[in-house]
Amino acid sequence: MVRLQLVLLRWKIEVWGRVEALWASHIFGMWLCFIGIVTSGVLLWWVPSPGIGVAIMGIAAALMTARKDPTAWEKAAWTFMMFSLLLVEVLAIHKDRRESTEAQTKALIEERAHFSEIGEGIKSAIRESDNGFTATLKQQASNLNTTMEQFHVNVAEITGDDSYAIVYPEIGRKIAGTDNTFPLTVRLCEKCKYVIPHVFVFIQRDIHSGDQGELIHEGRIEPLAMSFYNHVIAPDHNVESFYRVNIVGQSKPTQEFLKVRFNNVKGFWEFSWEIWRQEKYPHINPATGQPEGEVLKKIETHDWDTTIVWHPKPLTVKP
Repeated sequence: MVRLQLVLLRWKIEVWGRVEALWASHIFGMWLCFIGIVTSGVLLWWVPSPGIGVAIMGIAAALMTARKDPTAWEKAAWTFMMFSLLLVEVLAIHKDRRESTEAQTKALIEERAHFSEIGEGIKSAIRESDNGFTATLKQQASNLNTTMEQFHVNVAEITGDDSYAIVYPEIGRKIAGTDNTFPLTVRLCEKCKYVIPHVFVFIQRDIHSGDQGELIHEGRIEPLAMSFYNHVIAPDHNVESFYRVNIVGQSKPTQEFLKVRFNNVKGFWEFSWEIWRQEKYPHINPATGQPEGEVLKKIETHDWDTTIVWHPKPLTVKP
């Protein structure tokens, strides 16, 4: 047993001696420096993460400290390796910062792109909403215009709108046995679009212009006949005869000034008229008690003639 222990101790001393000899040899030191320089070169080519160069440099410093009596070339190799590993660490820091900056820039670009997509989506939704709202407004406006147009048509059909009636004598229908007695006719104007319901006609002869005379007719007209065949006028043969015609319906009232005369040069009867529309109704002035503010507008004039030419299908006036 003692002998075995002695053998083992001898082997231990021999191995340790050989290890110390190997460790102290200059060739082993140069191999260590060669391995360190190659490692530094590899790390300079493939720059690692920060900290690896410092860790290797720490190991190299420990090995360099453990070496006894290194040669000048070995010291120079260890110094070169230390600076190489220091450069590796600096490059690693720069690489890490660059990669971090690139990653942040990429993330920022992606984030901006994402927010840009969100913004475009919001803008697109707003545009679609605006387009839909505009289309809805246009449709509602179109529907409102159509409704208002139909409403205007309905009101016009009820009131007659701008339509007006004309009263004139039938010169060619002279009452038998007379020379100056003619039946009266009432019709819508040629350009009128709507009939005039509930028409009340007042016809009075003026002795002179502005003077009131004989009342010829007062009341509603016949609904379909459109003629006053049972009402006649007998104008003077020697002077112009004046007639005042007031027509009141659901449309604006009109006043007609009818003139009838015998043309001695041509040898026949003829007539003319002026029609005025009441655009603004009068009001009573409290100070004077008189009507004021009435506005009349001339809407038609017919020069002296003996006949009237109408459309083939004349409109009628409703009662």
